[in-house]
Amino acid sequence: MESLFEGLAQRGAELLIIGESANLASSAVASFLVPDSCREELSPILYALPAQVLAHDLAVLKGLNPDSPRGLSKVTETW
Repeated sequence: MESLFEGLAQRGAELLIIGESANLASSAVASFLVPDSCREELSPILYALPAQVLAHDLAVLKGLNPDSPRGLSKVTETW
């Protein structure tokens, strides 16, 4: 992964890193370090939360309503 990130950085990509490696985080525009001491059952939550916050903030910055995404239709039928 480190060689992939280095190659992307050399091509001018802006990197966002969510992970345990502080070495990779130093080359990123933004990074979210996840503690490596957490239990394995909890690690998916710790990786998903920063991505969800990023998606929310990007939607707000673009002037979109994150609670009403394009292409999503909610249909509820009651009997």
